[in-house]
Amino acid sequence: MFYLNAQTGSIKGTSWPIGASTVILGRGDDCHILIDDSLVSRRHCEVVETSEGLTVRDLGSSNATLVNGKAVTESLLQAGDELAVGRMVFLVTATPRSGVQVKRNGGELSTVRLSADESAQLGDNTAELFALAYPNSVQDLAALYALGRDCSRVQSVRELMLTVFDDVRERFRPTAAWIAITRGAGDELRFYTRQSCAAGETVPPTPEIARKAQKSLQKHEGLVVPILRRELDERRLATMLVAPITLGEQKFGVLIIRCDAMEHAYGEGDLRFLMSVANTVAPYFHAVEQAEMLRRDNERLRALTRSSSTLVGNSRAIRQVRSLIAKAAPSNLGILIQGETGTGKELAAQMVHDHSARAKGPLVTVNCAAIPDRLLESELFGHEKGAFTGAIEKKIGRIEQADGGTLFLDEIGDLSLENQAKLLRAIESGTFTRVGATSESRVNIRVVAASNKVLTREVRSGTFREDLYHRLNGIEIVMPPLRERPSDIPILAAHFLLISLNRAKRPVTGFTDAAMHFLKSRKWPGNVRQLRNSIERAVTLAKGEHIDECDLRESSGGAGDEEETLRTLSEVEKRHIERILMQCDGNIREAAKILDIGRSTLYTKIAEYGISL
Repeated sequence: MFYLNAQTGSIKGTSWPIGASTVILGRGDDCHILIDDSLVSRRHCEVVETSEGLTVRDLGSSNATLVNGKAVTESLLQAGDELAVGRMVFLVTATPRSGVQVKRNGGELSTVRLSADESAQLGDNTAELFALAYPNSVQDLAALYALGRDCSRVQSVRELMLTVFDDVRERFRPTAAWIAITRGAGDELRFYTRQSCAAGETVPPTPEIARKAQKSLQKHEGLVVPILRRELDERRLATMLVAPITLGEQKFGVLIIRCDAMEHAYGEGDLRFLMSVANTVAPYFHAVEQAEMLRRDNERLRALTRSSSTLVGNSRAIRQVRSLIAKAAPSNLGILIQGETGTGKELAAQMVHDHSARAKGPLVTVNCAAIPDRLLESELFGHEKGAFTGAIEKKIGRIEQADGGTLFLDEIGDLSLENQAKLLRAIESGTFTRVGATSESRVNIRVVAASNKVLTREVRSGTFREDLYHRLNGIEIVMPPLRERPSDIPILAAHFLLISLNRAKRPVTGFTDAAMHFLKSRKWPGNVRQLRNSIERAVTLAKGEHIDECDLRESSGGAGDEEETLRTLSEVEKRHIERILMQCDGNIREAAKILDIGRSTLYTKIAEYGISL
């Protein structure tokens, strides 16, 4: 014999036996199971056990009869199926649970409730069966849709939990509800009620709740847990539902609700819907946790960038530079930054941009020395599709990319005279023409230029246009070499050590006195960049908790500048070239500039001395 077990409504918990006699469900007074619901027809459907099995037939209802969420005209039923008639849901079972007898519609029907020692579970075996039964009704489907819509708008785990609490409260009307989420290693759970979640605080769970939550999470199963309570001389039966929030093998937490009222005792149908809620929100827990992690990482990177995008030091020279940048940044004048390689010209340009009214706009950097002359026009101004061989699509140039922001032209002294003329026109008029275009484009940019060459000398020699020099040199900022501010070396060393430790994750805590003396005794021809590279390498090579002099010597490729004891000129020259190449990380162009020789000459020296790159 089969039984229809009511899962919702005022008759929830009631069970009807189904035999050879037809049982009619509907809103009419002549129905065997009377359902007072505007969505139910007067004679909605009938259920009868035939030779083929338990069968349900729709009687031409207005809103259809659903079996496991699908509308049917006639269908065989089996244990575990869910029959939805309007808002009423029935679970088909083969055997009744122990209960009491009640009278309804003139017939004697059996009411079934969970007894105190029962605990229904939804494990791996039954999960597939229950998946067929969801959604139970149009209302359940609408509720899950609304939940997904609301979850898609949240931006934090806290907001997501509050959304789930509100949805659960609307659907189940629980006496109490908890969400436990995983934190740290393993399956450690932190429990929240809606009130504590709103306050950002956890709550201690009872031992029973903690055990059931851990069991549900570890076994990936839902639980219906009857709880026998005593109030004075009365014994009352409460019900607790536990649903794990998981996505594949990932565990995010557990959703727990409890009802203390006998007339609203939860059953397996409620658990199935709660598990549907948990399954619906699991991807959002995953997405929001990932988003929060990215936000935290971004904040750390921004903090690190802020700490590394400031001219560090307390010397008079660097304080004057910072003061000049602060005064120059708010204006719209062109800025020319001059100084030796490695003094921080690009960092100064970044500070100018960050302190200007264009800070929210782009900062576009162009290394003029790294772009061949024949390609610079396309790189700066862009080109149209088909403008030349290889122009397979339209390209936006660097000047256009910087519209509304700052264009930083690094190593401006390496531009050819022809390209200097084209650049001057674009800067003066604010207009340019893409290669292959027939019309001009207009931009609003501020130009900051930098050079390690003394441009006044280049102007006198005829290799740099005087009119471009004056256009760029609205305000001149000269970056002091490190040898002119030795008092900043300990501050810079500590700063670069902190940055290196954040990246390398090494257990280094500082410098020995000998190491600091070594740093202050060097001349640092590569300036701040050379100091930074030496410390980064020393962090990697350090053998103890403190960077020692030997670590710095090894990372710098030899002894200090004042301690050279080489005997011949060729030995000195070879060792010097090796050091400069190491400081420039093998960059021939930068090394040649520091050595003040041509690249071809440097290549010849490298071959002559057998220097390995």
